Amino acid sequence: MFSSTIDTEELEERTSKLEPYLSQLDTLLNKINTNCTYMQTKYKRFSDFYRLATSCYNESEKMAPNIPNKVVQIDELQTVFHQRRINSDVIFEEIRDLTLWYTLFQTSYGKLLHEIDRRRKVHEIHQQKIDAFNSEIHKMYEEEELCRQQFFEESGKYLPVSLCPSIMERPTKYTISPEHYSTNLPVIPLDTEEDELQLTYSGSMREGENEHGNRRDAVTSSIIEDTEHHREATIQNQNK
Repeated sequence: MFSSTIDTEELEERTSKLEPYLSQLDTLLNKINTNCTYMQTKYKRFSDFYRLATSCYNESEKMAPNIPNKVVQIDELQTVFHQRRINSDVIFEEIRDLTLWYTLFQTSYGKLLHEIDRRRKVHEIHQQKIDAFNSEIHKMYEEEELCRQQFFEESGKYLPVSLCPSIMERPTKYTISPEHYSTNLPVIPLDTEEDELQLTYSGSMREGENEHGNRRDAVTSSIIEDTEHHREATIQNQNK
């Protein structure tokens, strides 16, 4: 009886100590489960990454024989791209020059109208002065001619020619004339509106289109050829 009582007490004492251990074991078990879940997640990620790396490696092995050809193709495409970029730069430069040219042409055309009117007025003033000078010179010539005739009638006919041959000559006749003749200027009415001037200019261009068509085509072809030669020379210089 005594021994049985002692065993029961010891058993109860040991049993009372089990609860903290069970609590610690439960905590450890939770940590183990958490770590296990973490490891499973990591394992899945590493497995996916491994499969992806393996797939990339296999694809790389398949592509390996074609890589040299692809590199050559890339180099060729790079050369073509570089050449076309140079050509594009030349074309854009020509477009920029043409845009500037047309802008300046519009401004210059307006100035051309006033320049034509100015030259016409200056020509008229010059012509008036020339006519006046010629009229004065002609009058002086006639007066000199009359004086020489009077001298001949009064005295010259009694003198031998060998005495002074030049005394029997007629007076020198002078006239004012241009060194060269300019082409006639077109008639442009500056008192009209600018739109009417543009229409007049466009109409005259259309009227002369048939007459000068061949010459215009020849000039256009020449301009195109010069532009092509200039473009080729520019590209060659840039390639050097």
